[in-house]
Amino acid sequence: MLPMMLLLAALAGFGVANTVTFSVLKRMREFGVVLALGLRPKQLARLITLETVFVSLAGFWVGALLGYGLNVYLERVGINMGFYSGTFPDLGIPQVIYAKATWVHSLYALIVVVVTAVVASRYPARRVSKLEPTEAMRYV
Repeated sequence: MLPMMLLLAALAGFGVANTVTFSVLKRMREFGVVLALGLRPKQLARLITLETVFVSLAGFWVGALLGYGLNVYLERVGINMGFYSGTFPDLGIPQVIYAKATWVHSLYALIVVVVTAVVASRYPARRVSKLEPTEAMRYV
């Protein structure tokens, strides 16, 4: 299960990094203005990282609520595997498979989302922290 989770986290990380990079490029002039007003580059990098974590957490909560609803449904109804259990009786597949998830799984998912968001925001945050205010304000 761990390799699958790492693969999914990497794919999600690329998506988050792409979104954050696009957002940073789109707001380059604004970052130049705040740097010119006295915000330190490390503070700006921290701001980008926090923004990425907050957006990822919002997405996590929406996904967790939808996933929890689906999980409750699958705990009660289950997935009908009658075709496979009848076709391949030697495999020992039950007629109905019921879902089961605990809060520990949600905690693991939350940790993966936060770590992925922080790692994905490193490149855009570093890029913004190296900006010169005058160059950034001229950016088109």
